[in-house]
Amino acid sequence: MAATLRSLGTKTRTCRRAMRVENVLAESRMMIPDCHKRLEATLAELEATLAELKESEEQGVEIGEAETVITEVETVSEQFEDKLTSQERRGRSHEKWHKPQQAQA
Repeated sequence: MAATLRSLGTKTRTCRRAMRVENVLAESRMMIPDCHKRLEATLAELEATLAELKESEEQGVEIGEAETVITEVETVSEQFEDKLTSQERRGRSHEKWHKPQQAQA
């Protein structure tokens, strides 16, 4: 009897831990679109500032660094978009396992 209770307690803790992990994962997924929008806004601001500096023909290490950052961000953004498109084509099959349960009347 005691062994059964210990086993049940272990299984319950494991389930609770798995549920916490799923909640953290869901919260992280919800943050991605907001982070992506903020990154796009910051990138646009950096590009505008860089264009102003080029028009005024200013020189400096920061200009080269800004161009490098823009290139890197655009590359990562394209990879993100490709991955997202790929998941949409597959129908996001992983989500079918995590649908919320309907409340029973």
